[in-house]
Amino acid sequence: SSRQLPGEDFDLYVFDGWLPNDLPASDMLIINPPSSSALFAVGETVEAGAGIELTAAESPIMDFVDLDEMSLLKLRHVRADWAQPLIQAADLPLLLVGEANARQIAILTFDIRDSNLPLLIAYPVLVANLLDWFSPADIVALPDGLTVGDALLIQPPLLSEGIRITSPSGAVRDLTVSGSALLFTDTDELGLYRLEVIQAGAVVQAQNFAVNLFATGESDIAPLAESDLLLGGGAADSEVDEQLGLQELWVILAAAALLLLLIEWAVYHRRLRPPRPSPR
Repeated sequence: SSRQLPGEDFDLYVFDGWLPNDLPASDMLIINPPSSSALFAVGETVEAGAGIELTAAESPIMDFVDLDEMSLLKLRHVRADWAQPLIQAADLPLLLVGEANARQIAILTFDIRDSNLPLLIAYPVLVANLLDWFSPADIVALPDGLTVGDALLIQPPLLSEGIRITSPSGAVRDLTVSGSALLFTDTDELGLYRLEVIQAGAVVQAQNFAVNLFATGESDIAPLAESDLLLGGGAADSEVDEQLGLQELWVILAAAALLLLLIEWAVYHRRLRPPRPSPR
């Protein structure tokens, strides 16, 4: 074929029934590979036949992927030593996933138009799981940071086997991945923690997170919008009539004291006047 890859680089390439002469140095999803390459070998086409039994391996990529209603006409025999078969039909792989030369590669060994997979809900679920495997999200999301004693929610990537957390003092804590999320509560030390994802005994992804003494919001002195202001657990109502909390009485007391001084002053000066002689 005369078709060539685009000049710019992409994080993921999807090839459907066609492959370039030189495979890109990026992640790839290959559907129905037409020929062998340096990474895999393509053999003969095998007729699947009616009532073929499909088996799925235990993997996060296969979570919620129900293949009970899937039917298939034919598939290609593809061999790749670096890949793990996740879906098989009569001991032949339908889906291979693995890492080769620092590239994550998934291979569907059949033409999806030769199956009813695109008509099943399993198809978008499988594609979504594959995309999560190709481009995993952050292991932990901490927009506001952590304070001492806070619990950390960890979302391990697909195919990960364990999580290793190193505290600021150097203590190492290993967590076994047993579901889609883990909860880490040993955040009693201040400083920078190191989180590493373990797969096949090697570190495949790492991320740092910090535990601070004070919350970041305590230093934010910008005025809040009226809609965000909460008093007593509820929103503040600007239409409530204002009430006078303190009434100042010093003005009345000062006026009374001044009046008393004036009376005393008048009485005092009245006594100082000389008595007038009474007329006879």
